[in-house]
Amino acid sequence: MLSGQFILFLYCVFTLFLTENMKLFSISYVIILVLSIILSSLSYFLLNKYFTLVTSAIYVILSLVFPDFIIMFPLIIYNAATFTGWQIPAIFTASAAVLVFNINETGYMPCCITILGVVFACYIQYIQHKLNSLVLQFNKTRDDSTEHAILLEIRNKSLLEKQDYEIYNATLKERNRIAREIHDNVGHLLSRSILLTGALKAVNKDENCKEPLNNLHEALDQAMTSI
Repeated sequence: MLSGQFILFLYCVFTLFLTENMKLFSISYVIILVLSIILSSLSYFLLNKYFTLVTSAIYVILSLVFPDFIIMFPLIIYNAATFTGWQIPAIFTASAAVLVFNINETGYMPCCITILGVVFACYIQYIQHKLNSLVLQFNKTRDDSTEHAILLEIRNKSLLEKQDYEIYNATLKERNRIAREIHDNVGHLLSRSILLTGALKAVNKDENCKEPLNNLHEALDQAMTSI
């Protein structure tokens, strides 16, 4: 927006050189330049629709009394066209009427150049609106993409956590299955062997077998304790 104002300001200053009286440094032209700079600066920093429209309308009305004011119409129209609404065509129509009304006073060449400047100002503002729309669309797309990426990351993390839980659960189930099989099969076999060994020790009268049976019974007890 600021670059557009600067370009149009230079355009309007160039139009001053084409005025018939060439009083570029007269008091009236200095007032016009200062007033246009002040209004443009306030429009840029305040970004208030009603302030810009009211000051633009007042400027157009002043141009009826002071025809030299039409030189800065492109800059004023550009500031007003920043916003939307029915007031913009109204200001544009009033500006065109003032230009036609004062064409004999200001000269055909400055009026034609001013009209071209007004059209150029509207075109620049149109391009600015399109650019702002594209920027807003880009920001929205970028935000949606970022949000989607965050949601995907959260979902992937949740899936990984669920996968880890499923692996742990499957490992625990397999561990319990192995423990049951050991308890039901090997444990029972060891218990049976211990009972049989105890029975053999009870009925055995041979001193040569006593020590081996004791060792066997002790080994089986250790195995059962390990299981």
